[in-house]
Amino acid sequence: MLQIVDYSTTTNVLFEDLSKTHEVSQETLSNEFSSISKSTKKLGFKYSQYTRRLLLQGKLGGIKVKEQHYEKWYISNESIENYMNEHRRTQQLRRFVLKMDLENRDKVEQVLDELGIEYELELSYKGDKS
Repeated sequence: MLQIVDYSTTTNVLFEDLSKTHEVSQETLSNEFSSISKSTKKLGFKYSQYTRRLLLQGKLGGIKVKEQHYEKWYISNESIENYMNEHRRTQQLRRFVLKMDLENRDKVEQVLDELGIEYELELSYKGDKS
């Protein structure tokens, strides 16, 4: 059994009380967690600093495990998957601004509906340039 000495969660709780140590089996560690270097490859990053930053920002969940004479971070495979799914979803969404006269609104909405495009309309006013 390996001793867990620190936690990082996806709810931005970066460090819990270090006196609350738990243990994790080697099997659980290898099945449910990945090292920083393996996580970096899974995420498709070139440098492990990006992975560490996401971990410390609470965007990835992980545990710090005491091994022999050092401590090492392991990232939850579930949090990697969640981050990648969320990142893919946000990459696919883009915001476009379409300026049009109000009388064309119905026609534009009809075309967007026919194409199956999700949209939100916001009304804004031009300010006077005087």
